[in-house]
Amino acid sequence: MYKKINLDQYERKKTFDFYKSYDDPFFNITCNVNINGLYSFCKKNDYSFLLASLHVCMKVANEIPEFKHRIVNNEILEYELIHPGSTILKEDETFTFGYFNYHPIFSTFHEEGKKEIDFRKNSIDLEPEKYRSDLIYFTSIPWVSFTQFKHARSGKTDSIPRIVFGKYFKQGDDLLMPISIEVHHALVDGIHVGKFIEKLTRQIA
Repeated sequence: MYKKINLDQYERKKTFDFYKSYDDPFFNITCNVNINGLYSFCKKNDYSFLLASLHVCMKVANEIPEFKHRIVNNEILEYELIHPGSTILKEDETFTFGYFNYHPIFSTFHEEGKKEIDFRKNSIDLEPEKYRSDLIYFTSIPWVSFTQFKHARSGKTDSIPRIVFGKYFKQGDDLLMPISIEVHHALVDGIHVGKFIEKLTRQIA
């Protein structure tokens, strides 16, 4: 379900018009997030850290309207609910895509998510769901504590945000994980990414 944004009443219309025709309208913010609480929660309850990370990010993203805006046919749609799609590593070290239905109850999301991962690991093709825009794309790079990240993109009309998790590392008593957030500037500003990171930090804690 979605609603169309009335551009004549859209408070960011000038910003939208300014950035929508850019050759590269995306910007990326990378930072380290304290994951002490989330990591301990997963270890204590034998939960998938990836699925827990997806869930907490989607809970926060669904609370910020700008993260639910997409450009479709030169219009802005605001989805009622958005969901995560993620790369999934297979045993032969290739990857495929998995698509998860966000559910506010984590145990339900986790149970369904494990089934999706098992199913996709046995799939043959990448099987991207290109017809959907009610998503945030995720990937995990657990081998590198990166400080910046750049995505491959097929064109400027794709306004779906990308979020990447990196290799977590110890810093004093804290366990930190790099996270990269890339968004379309016609829809999202730095203040909205800042709200996302602030809410994510509180939710993880």
